[in-house]
Amino acid sequence: MDDFINTLRGSDSERGNHRQSNVKGKLYGELGAPTFPGHVHLFNANYGAPTGTEAEGDLTYSPSEFHLARAHARRGNSTAQFHVGLTLDEWSFYDDSDGTSTPTLLRTPTEGIQQMFGWSVPVKDC
Repeated sequence: MDDFINTLRGSDSERGNHRQSNVKGKLYGELGAPTFPGHVHLFNANYGAPTGTEAEGDLTYSPSEFHLARAHARRGNSTAQFHVGLTLDEWSFYDDSDGTSTPTLLRTPTEGIQQMFGWSVPVKDC
């Protein structure tokens, strides 16, 4: 999970690009194993994609789970709705841990997909 958080934060040299987040929520449970349910809104979010992406969704974060539900992301004219669920072991996600992701792209041209994810996808007209 540290790798995930550090990638979102960026390196020291990247931190000047004005990434922001707004989080509204509460902290429940024991001090050593709290659960954080809330709503997160990220600006200039970046996880392996170019900055400029805005994302928002309902978050549940605890030592045993990370869920981002009813989420959506926007970059340029592209929009995606998604759900991410990860099973954690004491805050960590391992290669053999369970995880699910359900993305849906909405009215997004191929160029928009490439822009949102930073991928080059070869597409031919049929």
